[in-house]
Amino acid sequence: MPYQSVNPDTGELLQLFEEHTNHQMMDALAAADTTYHKMWSTAPYKQRAKYIGRAATLMLEQREALARLATMEMGKRITESRGEVEISAAILNYYASRSS
Repeated sequence: MPYQSVNPDTGELLQLFEEHTNHQMMDALAAADTTYHKMWSTAPYKQRAKYIGRAATLMLEQREALARLATMEMGKRITESRGEVEISAAILNYYASRSS
C-alpha cells in the first residue's frame, strides 16, 4: 500500500508515494553513506558552510511554498509554518556563519 499524504483539515488526498523495496532502500542508504564518507566528511568546513548557507537561502526564497506544504500536511496555522521555515533557515545560517 502506498504512503498517503492527506490534508488533515479537509481529508483531501494530496499525494501518493510508492513504497520502496528493501533492495531499493538499501541501495539508497549505501549511496548516502558513500556520499557522506567520500565527499561531505572530507570537504573543508568552509565548503560545507557554503552549502549549508545556500540551503538556508533556498528555504527563505521558498518560504511561502514550504509553509503552505507544512500547513496542508500538518494542519498548522500558516503563520506557525512560516515561522518554522524561518527558524530552520536561521539555524542553518548560524552554523554556516561559524565555519572560520
